[in-house]
Amino acid sequence: MRFHVTGEDLGRIRVMAEPDVSWEMLLAAHMAQSPEVPPSLRRWRAASRARLTAPVRRLLALAPARGYSPDFLTPAEGAEGLAPVLETVRSLPRARLRGQLRQLDRTRRSLHWTGVLGEGGRHALTGLAEGMAAFHHSFVAPYWSQIRAHVAAGHARGERALREGGTDRLLETLHPGVTWDPPVLELTGLRFDRDVRLGGRGLRLVPSYFCWGAPTVLRDPRLPPVLVYPVARDPARLLRVDQGAGPGTGTAGGPALWEGPPAHLADVLDSLLAGRTDDAAAVLLGISSRSYSRRVRELLAELDVTTRFQAGAAAARRGWI
Repeated sequence: MRFHVTGEDLGRIRVMAEPDVSWEMLLAAHMAQSPEVPPSLRRWRAASRARLTAPVRRLLALAPARGYSPDFLTPAEGAEGLAPVLETVRSLPRARLRGQLRQLDRTRRSLHWTGVLGEGGRHALTGLAEGMAAFHHSFVAPYWSQIRAHVAAGHARGERALREGGTDRLLETLHPGVTWDPPVLELTGLRFDRDVRLGGRGLRLVPSYFCWGAPTVLRDPRLPPVLVYPVARDPARLLRVDQGAGPGTGTAGGPALWEGPPAHLADVLDSLLAGRTDDAAAVLLGISSRSYSRRVRELLAELDVTTRFQAGAAAARRGWI
């Protein structure tokens, strides 16, 4: 997929500093159903799915692990919090609702719930909003503080790229799956191909905790443009659930969040494990080579080792990889 970017668009590109609740919910719903979830995320999924309810299944029915999910699940109000998202969902226009439901695969369209929702009645839309709220409560809310911390780190990297090299630098270092060849911003890894002309609308860049692997976008090119990208290339290194959690857990009696390496060092560990040179890793992370070397030293100190070779083994012993 390709975004065609004008000079006016470049001045309207924004990196979000806070998580977008609607995108975090949708992408968590994908991961909750994916057969390819890494082993370290299976406990998160098991702990959350143990609290599956009929309302939660309403959202999961519309959000398959692969394939199309309706754009109305990720309204722009997600940047403002859960309540505005739910209000927007309750008031969805029937034509938009039906049009997007028709794009679901045949299996999802044939579900009884999808048919009920397609009628667009107040009761059905309220039911969808209830399902989204229930999913958020069980799958997302217990981890929100860590989600915010890692998104803030992603925002800081974007802001640093802007300071060091302007919008070009930001777009060049956004993610390995994003290529900036002015005036075209190209995304790889999507399941559809399309050219979208921003036409002065700008672009909202959303670093996401539950975005795993490739960046993603809205399907409808007429909607306000947004590009959602992973704040870390493998959330499995950031998120672990301890079902026997004691004091200090994220919620009383609920799942605890595994801390992993400090947020600003997680990508450094990734680069060491991938065998990247310092210069290549620095470009990927949008920092100077000197800053990258300083973070490597900080990571080694955190792991209490003296060489990069020892770092992988030490990280494995701590369960970071």
